[in-house]
Amino acid sequence: MLEQEPVPTVDVHTQHAADEMVEQLAGLVRDWFNPQSNMGFHSWLTGLRGWLEAQRGSQQLLCWRVPDTCITEVGGPDFVLQLVQACRKFGAVSTCENESHEYLLDFGFSNARIDLLLAELPPPARLQGAATCGEVRVLEERYRMNAVSYTHLTLPTKRIV
Repeated sequence: MLEQEPVPTVDVHTQHAADEMVEQLAGLVRDWFNPQSNMGFHSWLTGLRGWLEAQRGSQQLLCWRVPDTCITEVGGPDFVLQLVQACRKFGAVSTCENESHEYLLDFGFSNARIDLLLAELPPPARLQGAATCGEVRVLEERYRMNAVSYTHLTLPTKRIV
């Protein structure tokens, strides 16, 4: 007899990824953010906020291109390691020819999940006149799933019982 067994949905995968990102980002800000110092980190946080806010307002997928120096020159080895680990949680990463990396959120991230990430960042008023780290660009012909709500994709699988 064959039974239909649902496999995890895109939403479940994205929820897990979002939870990990929120946890990593919260730890990074809690451990390293100081309103009066580390202006390089302020710059990185300003760039991250700009990317997330732009992605929140767009149906198209946006990537954040960050020069490696925005990460490697903002603190000591422990800080850089934690920052790199946080960046890896953002999803797809590609290395560019000009010593930079591009970060891309999963196509299923809803605005509500982006809001969870934004809530972990210091408000713009606490970021001391920092220049924005990196640039945001559109990935042509790639669109997010419905940004407000999800169409739950449950794919049937066959299991022989």
